[in-house]
This record gives sequence, C-alpha cells and structure tokens, in this order.
Amino acid sequence: MAVAPISCSSRVPLGAGESSTGGTGGSSTTTATSTVGTTAPGTTDAGSSTTAPALDSSGGPGSEGPPPVVFDVGGGMATGTTGDDTTTGIVIDWDCDALPDIVQTDLVAARGYHDVFFDEDGHILGWDGGAIVAVTYDDELSVWLPGVNSAQAFDWLADGDVVYTNDYSELRRVTPELQNTVIATGLSGAYGVTVGPDQRAYVSRSSGVSRIDPESGEVIQWVTLPGNATPRALVFNLDSTGAYMSTLTFGNAPVYFVEVDDDLMPSEDPVLFATGVGEGYHDGLGIDACGNLYVPDYYTSGLYRVAPDGTVTTLYSQGIAGQPHYGHGLEWGSGIGGWNDHAIYLPQPYDSGTVNEVVLGVPSGSLVRTWSGGG
Repeated sequence: MAVAPISCSSRVPLGAGESSTGGTGGSSTTTATSTVGTTAPGTTDAGSSTTAPALDSSGGPGSEGPPPVVFDVGGGMATGTTGDDTTTGIVIDWDCDALPDIVQTDLVAARGYHDVFFDEDGHILGWDGGAIVAVTYDDELSVWLPGVNSAQAFDWLADGDVVYTNDYSELRRVTPELQNTVIATGLSGAYGVTVGPDQRAYVSRSSGVSRIDPESGEVIQWVTLPGNATPRALVFNLDSTGAYMSTLTFGNAPVYFVEVDDDLMPSEDPVLFATGVGEGYHDGLGIDACGNLYVPDYYTSGLYRVAPDGTVTTLYSQGIAGQPHYGHGLEWGSGIGGWNDHAIYLPQPYDSGTVNEVVLGVPSGSLVRTWSGGG
C-alpha cells in the first residue's frame, strides 16, 4: 500500500477575486496538462476496463450550453447548470498521472454527522443532532431544517428536492419550501443514498442496495453483495455502466463493482474490485474525474484512494478506530461561495461533528460522468 504525504493548513477563506479550484492551502493551474484518458472498470471483473469519456467544449459528450454545476451529492451526479452564458466548457487543470499531495483543513462552523451536502447558495449543510444547519465558507451558520431527530446520508434530486435516510429505516424528501415527507419505510439499516442518472434513489442498507422511485415510493431489491456483505455507500462509474459499493466488512475491507445495463439494472453479479482498503467499515465513497475512488475507513481512521485498476493508496491513516479526525461520509465541494470543487468534505462525528476539508487537486467524477443509455 503506497502512502501519500499530507500537509495541513490553517483555514484561510478565498477572497472574492480568487478561484475556488485551488482551495485552502492549495494552488490551481491553468495549463490543460491532461485529458480524462484513464480507464475505469466496466465489465465483469476488476481487470477489464472501459475508457472514461472524452470531454468536449460544451461540457460533456452530446451536450449543449455551459458545463454543469459540480456539487457532488453522494459521490453522484451534477444537479444543475451554471445559469449563465459561459461557453468555454470544462477547463482541465488537473493531471491524472501526477495528482498533488493532499492538504487538510479543519473547518470552524461547518457541522455534519454522517454526511454533508452543498446547495447553490454557497452553503454546506449537515445534521447537528437536532436540525440540518447551513454554513457559508466564512462561517455564517443558520438553521435550514429544524426538528430533525435523525439524519444519515443526503443527495439531491434534479428538481431541487433533497432526499435523506435516517435511523428510523426511512427515506425522506425535503422540498425547497422545506416540506419534509416520507418516501419509503421499512428500509432496515438504511445509510447511504445516491441519486442515479435515472433519478432513482439507491439506498445502501443491511440487506443490500434498494432502488426507490421518489415519486411512487416503489422499492425494489437492486443488488445483494456476495456473502450478504453489507453495502455502505454507492457511486456510479464515469460512463454509468456500473457502480462501486463500499462495505462494512472487517478484515479484507472490500469494495465491490457491479455492471449495469441501459436501465441501470445489474447485468452481472457483483464482483470484487479492491481489497485492503484500510481494515473495514467504509462510511463514504466518492469518485474523481480520473476515475479514482476515495474511501474513508473506520478501523484505521484513514482515507484511501483506489485507482481504476484497483491499486490502493493510503492518503492518511491514524491506525486506530474512531479517532477524532476520522471522516464519516464524503462529499465533493460545490465550487460556489468559496467551497473548493477540487476538494472533498468529510464530517467527523468523533470530533464534535466538525468537518474536514481535504484538497485533492482534482474535481468530482460528476463533472465528466455520462449516461450510457436509458431515457
């Protein structure tokens, strides 16, 4: 397991004229030194691969207009557009073959329990034990949704509604008017939720992954992992031909991959993608624009990068379970209001519910993700 050096910084919010791409303690470049020409698994085993999609000047293959807003929800998809007439498309300012050392910053006012998410108004949102609170990058805190007794993972629907899981085996939906309703119940062990390209909610729970229609509330068993392993979080690969799943399995600490068809239904049984991703209990999962996975691991209180070929790199490890700096959940920054879109944000339930910013130097896979088929 390779170990990447890390550096730490005190928090210095970006000024109005600075780019959020570089992030706190980091730096941005303007030279397009690479494309997204790395490979990601997409067939029946960890050794087979497909090439990640090429970029075009309009923000993605077959698209028109400005590139999407990149606030990653559950490691998932972009959820809106820039809302302006920008036509420059995606600026590639990262090199997949030479990613920089990570830079960590403990934030001041941001709060999160097992997940955080971002909105279009420059807030990071997370559960503080009694409400979902919204915090700006310069530490202005407000209550977004009061009276929330439990919340686990969050994601956005394309219509601007938020879905989230809780300890009561529910999937709930919150509208922009803050109407909070139940979509589905009986989801034992519900934790991670990812909205797929089909606008279905994929909920990781003790018995596998359920796919839930947020309109009708219909629940189907989407996948069951080998040996009845418990999936913890899910993210689709860059061309939506498959999905990765982190687990609660102790010891070999596996990450699985399942190939899907044009309707995003599994076309093969799940296969082992990587092992030794820490020691077990993966409470978050994300994918970058190079196809690398990022996995926080409970038993080592560490963070791991898994390359498209399954190679595991330790970004940091505290070596002991449940240390204060452990990130329980993972979301990419929005790039709005100072939040860094080349960084991930990790809520730290063992450090008073604070949030850690980890600058990676590469944006979310949602920037380049395409859908291989469907409607």
